[in-house]
Amino acid sequence: MKSRHIYSGLDMFKVFAAIGVVAIHTQTMLINTIGRLGVPFFAIVSSFLFFGGL
Repeated sequence: MKSRHIYSGLDMFKVFAAIGVVAIHTQTMLINTIGRLGVPFFAIVSSFLFFGGL
């Protein structure tokens, strides 16, 4: 049986990435540039966690 890992740090980054994605859609000026990095980062981290941290 495969042991489960808890990646609490990644959850915190996913929250910031999600805030960035919301900032893109609301066109918030200050966070908009940083928010553009949130979309690919959120996809990569979610894929990493979905496939079990290969």
